[in-house]
Amino acid sequence: MAVAVPFARGHMQRFDLADVARATGAEHVRGELAEVDVAAREAVLADGRRIGYDALLIAVGAGSEPAY
Repeated sequence: MAVAVPFARGHMQRFDLADVARATGAEHVRGELAEVDVAAREAVLADGRRIGYDALLIAVGAGSEPAY
C-alpha cells in the first residue's frame, strides 16, 4: 500500500527496481547480507561475494498494519 492509497489519491505506481538501477548507472544485486566491512567499504553477502560501495543503503523492507 502506498501513502496515497488510504486517501483515495489514485492508484499506486510500480517500478522494477532493476530497471531503475540500470537507468541510473547502478547495479541491482539480490542476495543476503552477511556483514558490512566498514574498513574495506564492502558489503559481504552470505554466498561470499564482496561488493564495494561509496554509499550503502540497507533497506530491510516494511510491512503494513491496520490503522485502527
